[in-house]
Amino acid sequence: MKKIALLITSSLVFLSACVFASTKYYSTNELIQLAGQGDAKAQFELSNRYWIGSGVERDLSKRMKLLKQAASGEHIEAMYIYGTMVENPIEGLKYIKMAANSNFVQAELFLGEHFLTTNSSYVDYDINKAISWLEKASSNSGKYAGVAAYRLHLLYIRDRYSANIEIAEQWLAKALSKHVPKSDYELISEISYGEDNIQNLFFMIFAAKKGLVDAQREYGKDYLYGVNYYKDNKDLRPFQAKLEKDGKKAKKWLSLAASKGDANALYSLGFMYKHGVYHIENKKAVWHIKPDHISSATSYRKAAQGGLSEAQEIVDSFGTKTVEGWNKKYSPNSALTHHISNIYEDTYFRAKVGYLSDNKKHIYFKIYGTKVDCDKGEFSTWDNDSVWQFNNQGVLMTIMCDINADGDGSIFTYPASKKGEQFVINLFQRESNNISIEREGFDFKMSPKGFTKVWGNSSGDVL
Repeated sequence: MKKIALLITSSLVFLSACVFASTKYYSTNELIQLAGQGDAKAQFELSNRYWIGSGVERDLSKRMKLLKQAASGEHIEAMYIYGTMVENPIEGLKYIKMAANSNFVQAELFLGEHFLTTNSSYVDYDINKAISWLEKASSNSGKYAGVAAYRLHLLYIRDRYSANIEIAEQWLAKALSKHVPKSDYELISEISYGEDNIQNLFFMIFAAKKGLVDAQREYGKDYLYGVNYYKDNKDLRPFQAKLEKDGKKAKKWLSLAASKGDANALYSLGFMYKHGVYHIENKKAVWHIKPDHISSATSYRKAAQGGLSEAQEIVDSFGTKTVEGWNKKYSPNSALTHHISNIYEDTYFRAKVGYLSDNKKHIYFKIYGTKVDCDKGEFSTWDNDSVWQFNNQGVLMTIMCDINADGDGSIFTYPASKKGEQFVINLFQRESNNISIEREGFDFKMSPKGFTKVWGNSSGDVL
């Protein structure tokens, strides 16, 4: 499965280079004439055409010459692009600062980043100047102001910079308040490698908050597995964002996407519930989300219903494997069904005849191998309101459960009312085909063959 990535350009330089300053279209000859007359906008637009080879043969040297002319003519965007592209960092810094001092947000962001690095070719490390430039950038409007504010959020949330969670959250709120065009945070189904994975992360969070289902799913998956984001440039590694495993946040974002019918989010929820989410602390597992095979199976089934083939393969491995009639070799006074609840757990369902404290004969069911939430070694009422479907007829069941010292679970359940019990007994007496029994998370079959004889026998287990 391809990882969903954010649709961004590969660099700020390339993005800026493809944005023409003029809203009017000029022919190449007109631009050459205007550029020769010293028109900075024409020089900038013509430099872009030499960059992409539009109407002229692609020529980087002519592009750089025109960019410098436009920058010298006080074209602010040209200042920034020329400064980042010229080989001499001293000359480059001169033009980048000119753009930044003219309130060009990308130049302010650039300086903020580089003052925070220890090996920049432009400036020496200076945390105070870094914060100053990032704050200036964040005071603008638009997506790059949002990126700058998100940089400050990361800056204040990390111990290395005297972490201040309250201030960090304020910067995150400011980042998310900026306007980001939908085209910059929409997700696509192709892998997109950008230079700035921190920017990817910001756009993903922004999109998730805006309700985009793909972003919500990917954000949830990041919390499910734990992910490191950083700028590809090794000199900018201080801008790292590590999303630690967090089961509650993974569940929140995956559930939001799943509630909108996203099959991939449902599949991830199935995986989460199957394995659980935990971290190791003092050589012990600390669970965020404990394994829950019923929720896992339910999520996988919904994902399969949504058309996801990977989920269907898992669902196909579920189901009843063997059904043994009453009073057979392995089921004296009972019927036994071997069922696969999920790809890891075998579950055995046994229908039995026995006596309760009222000394009356009853039909009850015992389930082995199912993990249930009750105290070890003790019987307790677990869920008096559990409804089971017997051949599509709902029957209210009383459930008692037990987990032994080895951690193996067992459930004892029987109809909660006389009417419900009589329906189940009649069903086993009259049916010739296997009986379908369903409850949330699984369904299985049980054989009625031999039940009438066992029921007529006065013997039976004591429950």
